[in-house]
Amino acid sequence: IIPLKVSPGRGSVDLDPNRTAIIYWLSNYESFADIYEYYGFVYFNAITGTYNLTLYNRTGEIDLVNSGVTGVDGGIGRSINVTEIYNEINKYHSGKIIGNNNPKDYIIAAMIWIDYSSMDTNLDLGEKAILLIIFGDEANKPTSYDVIKVEIKPPTGAALTVERTMPPGISRGITDLG
Repeated sequence: IIPLKVSPGRGSVDLDPNRTAIIYWLSNYESFADIYEYYGFVYFNAITGTYNLTLYNRTGEIDLVNSGVTGVDGGIGRSINVTEIYNEINKYHSGKIIGNNNPKDYIIAAMIWIDYSSMDTNLDLGEKAILLIIFGDEANKPTSYDVIKVEIKPPTGAALTVERTMPPGISRGITDLG
């Protein structure tokens, strides 16, 4: 998980998957270019008392609606169960094949807005999003002391590169790299 927001005094950043590239590198292994497959929005449903996820594919078509992601705290922008979001996307995507890839060997990225003013692919001032890197096979996940890099290249402006060394004793679950 990589949390994202725009710095004060800066303009919005276009994160449309057709114009933005996300690249993933794992030390001593390989790199995966253009892994950005999904974007979505988490919103609170006051009637059911649950958070819901609307997920879009690269072409802007709705792929998953109202998946019933259960929130931990009150409204949007508070604690949201990221594990449930990750599991919903992973479960949904695991049955799909992109190109000639085995669905179990995939590494994909999903940009999820958790606090937003408009449902578009721009990250505006005050909005918050999380970037999820999802691994189809446990063997592809980084292990202790692996160095990973994730680069987000929007169509205009500077690229954002996040480099982290995985801490020792990490679990195979979700790791916050923020």
